[in-house]
Amino acid sequence: MTTSHWNGARWWKFDFHAHTPASDDYGKGPRQSELKARTPREWLLDYMRAGVDCVGVTDHNSGAWVDRLKDAMASLLQEKPPGFRHLYLFPGVEISVSGGVHLLAIFGGAGTTSDIDSLLGAVGYSGNKGASDDVTSKSFPEVLREVRAAGGIGIPAHVDLQNGLFTSFSGTTLLQALECESLFALEVVQGAT
Repeated sequence: MTTSHWNGARWWKFDFHAHTPASDDYGKGPRQSELKARTPREWLLDYMRAGVDCVGVTDHNSGAWVDRLKDAMASLLQEKPPGFRHLYLFPGVEISVSGGVHLLAIFGGAGTTSDIDSLLGAVGYSGNKGASDDVTSKSFPEVLREVRAAGGIGIPAHVDLQNGLFTSFSGTTLLQALECESLFALEVVQGAT
């Protein structure tokens, strides 16, 4: 890839909420077994062919593929096979928080599987990795604070859909979540047409 220098802004295609085969529901549908068999290399090349620049790897309560994707990316950088283009990986996790709300935690490129496991321990997640139904023992504001303390940013996932902030919480509980100083952004799905 040739590095370009430009003045001013540049648009980036960034998928902040991407699952891998580490998530139980990855590829849900008639092709699920085929998609769950994808390798880290194939997964990365799929994103490259789609023209995506950056990916937040946010599996359900798991960072299992973070290190695997980084290793595959290092190999692809050396080989530069057909379809290759640089792809920036941002390690993360989609945490199922007490109350059923899903929260994305996104970290800088240096994050590892171990960092994700440490965060899951800090928020009191003891459920199955990859599953989305087990929840943390800590509340939504507490989990947001733990994400920030670990150096990440917290983004409530699909706030307008099932397990979203707006569909799971109301009244004072919703207000407490929205007023949390560690809240950086919201993922809205339905309004994004």
